[in-house]
Amino acid sequence: MLKRLLAYLFSPPDDPGIVRATPAEIANDRILRGDIPKLTTQELTRVCEEYWAQFPDPTIEVDTAAKPPLPVSSGRYWSAVAELRGRGPEIINWVCSSLSHSNYDARELAATFIGDFAERNELGPARQEAEDALVACAIRVPQYDGKEAQANDVALRALKSVGGKAIFGVIRYILTADEWKEDDLRWSAVEVLGDLTSQPFLEEPEPELAAQQWLAAHPEG
Repeated sequence: MLKRLLAYLFSPPDDPGIVRATPAEIANDRILRGDIPKLTTQELTRVCEEYWAQFPDPTIEVDTAAKPPLPVSSGRYWSAVAELRGRGPEIINWVCSSLSHSNYDARELAATFIGDFAERNELGPARQEAEDALVACAIRVPQYDGKEAQANDVALRALKSVGGKAIFGVIRYILTADEWKEDDLRWSAVEVLGDLTSQPFLEEPEPELAAQQWLAAHPEG
């Protein structure tokens, strides 16, 4: 997110890749932040989706001739996020679908929400859907930005909150798959496995190896 903000601040004024707000639009946005509590849940999710759309996946070709929508400020976005947090389980289906969003900030936020719901035991009948979506998010390989793995990390920790056996398969994959060999996500996987099993892997000379050996000795998780 910081990199995107810097790109916005320091890019040339005529950079076609940056959508800029006029002073009038900025002033109007300050006013509109006050309407956030009055918006429906669907309208709030639209604010988030329009905000994420301002930072498209560079691997996806976009129609540069299309007129971009008015920008959604970070202030309005975070106001919408705060309001959505209070809407409770009614946003679970949208959150689950956002776990596969092309924008990693969207995936990270969705995983955070699911973790919160799990901690409050509010997943209800959506528990399996949430677990499946978290698994896919946690093992999703970054395509263009190393920061994408932040969403994987949050999804992994949300799986811990959800409970169940699926997380052991995810940890096993992260600790053995070549695509995660040089990534900090492996350290997170070791940490989470230690929490789940009460094993002091992080105190071992080679934490990853210790975790891998434990998994080999416990194939059922």
